[in-house]
Amino acid sequence: MATGYTYLIDTHFTSAAAVDPVILTSIINANATVSLDVDYIEIIGNEVDIWFASALSGAQETELTAVVGAYTYTVPLSSGSGVYEVVVSTDVEGGDYTSVAAAFAAGASSVFVKSGTYVETADVIIPDGGQLIGEATGKVVLYFIGAYGVKIDGSGGVKEVAGTITCANATNQVTGVGTTFTNRTAGEWVLIGTNFFQIASIESATALTLAKTYVGATVTGANCLIQPMFTGNKVSNLAIVNSAGVGVGLYVRSMRHGAFSSLAIYKCAHNVNFIDSGDLSVDSLIIADSTGIGCTIDNCMSISYSVINLLNNVSHGIVLLNNCTNIEITSSATENSGGYGLHVAGTSNQINISGTVVRFNNAGGVVVDVNTEGVSINASTISDNIGNGVNIIGDHTVVAGCFIKNNTSVGLLVGTSSIISNTHIKNNTGDGLNVPTGKNGCIVSGNEISNNGGIGMNIIGDEGVFDSNILDSNTGNGATIAGSDIVVSGTLIKGNGGKGIYVTGNDNTISGSRVKTNTGNGIEVHTGATDNIVSSNNAKGNTGTNYIDNGTTTGASGNKT
Repeated sequence: MATGYTYLIDTHFTSAAAVDPVILTSIINANATVSLDVDYIEIIGNEVDIWFASALSGAQETELTAVVGAYTYTVPLSSGSGVYEVVVSTDVEGGDYTSVAAAFAAGASSVFVKSGTYVETADVIIPDGGQLIGEATGKVVLYFIGAYGVKIDGSGGVKEVAGTITCANATNQVTGVGTTFTNRTAGEWVLIGTNFFQIASIESATALTLAKTYVGATVTGANCLIQPMFTGNKVSNLAIVNSAGVGVGLYVRSMRHGAFSSLAIYKCAHNVNFIDSGDLSVDSLIIADSTGIGCTIDNCMSISYSVINLLNNVSHGIVLLNNCTNIEITSSATENSGGYGLHVAGTSNQINISGTVVRFNNAGGVVVDVNTEGVSINASTISDNIGNGVNIIGDHTVVAGCFIKNNTSVGLLVGTSSIISNTHIKNNTGDGLNVPTGKNGCIVSGNEISNNGGIGMNIIGDEGVFDSNILDSNTGNGATIAGSDIVVSGTLIKGNGGKGIYVTGNDNTISGSRVKTNTGNGIEVHTGATDNIVSSNNAKGNTGTNYIDNGTTTGASGNKT
């Protein structure tokens, strides 16, 4: 149960006259005795409330009080800077510096930027725990000359990835197989599950000790990732413009527990890169007009990515690379990209996309690659893309409550063990829904698939269940069943330009469906199709023959024609 601990600035913070919640959070999270991460810190007047997901022990609370007492606060250099060390202003009299890059290069860690446009000719390099805050959204512009941008880099690319690790519940011991832990040092961070844990000591190439007890589910044989990291950085209320060449507008590598909000990043060679990072909050961003990819999320864990608008980027809108895990993309839009709108690649898993619009992209809407797993697309609109609306090549993907329409090829291609429900698939140039060869075990229910230029449901893969769908006014057949062990039941199939249901595969079951007003035959079992069951269907009012069986050993019963 969440528990808060209250301290008074004028009583308990004996070495500080004010409190920076981001810096205090990073100090507490790095304390091995407290050993629980801060959930959040709330400051109201003189009162500071420090919240944790569960109650502290007596020893932990004692240590927390000691941390509070030892906390120091850097007095601002300018009266207008509030809780920030340094103020940057377009005129020297209004602040301490006229360049953001120069302020950080001089050693500042917390920089407030007054409204204005700042021409920067070097990288803005933010240190561990550093903050870069603009005065007001839309009023602060960092305009870069050359291949420069805003950089937060906790590792410099140094990391240990060889071998696999195991960590049991309720222990602080990590063991490795094929690892070389001794290449790294104590104080760095190791990835366990979807979070990073600080290392207290390294005993050997295959044994290390965490700074706190790991209380999650036992992790066995996970890929090793150990690296130095920054903690608690924050960037907000800025526009980042014109990073050229190999430059990246916002470059974040090896960072944890950070926040990025109210940013506009545009006209950069690459607008945004997140690499080897975790536990980040990214919200209210405009990412536009990149000459490359709008946003790359590479090997990151536990990122909340919300209210992001990606517009008119020359390559893809968003790309997830390598082993991204537990990424939430919500209430966002990726539009007018030269490539895909959203590309989930590598071995990414546990990706949740919801309330998101993907449209007018030039190479397709959403692509989920072959080695991905566990991607969920909910309550989203994928429309007006050149190419497929959604192309799922990976396994165990869920699509629910979406609109997939007006795409110039197939509306939805599904992967193995996909679950598709309550989705409208309409007005696509190709098939509405396509289950390719080798993509087996799909469950498709409660969908409306209508007015597509090809077949409504083109089922080539095997062993699927297709229940309670509506297949209406598609140019081709309502449903073509070329796979085996497919069950189609409780489905309304009407007004299609070809046959209602066309069965060419074996061992399929068609039952309890209404098939009417189709231009071709109502239900047709093709020559060579064997051992299919066609039962209790109502197939009347089709232009062709309502039911025709040219198959072998078809089990037909109870059909009304």
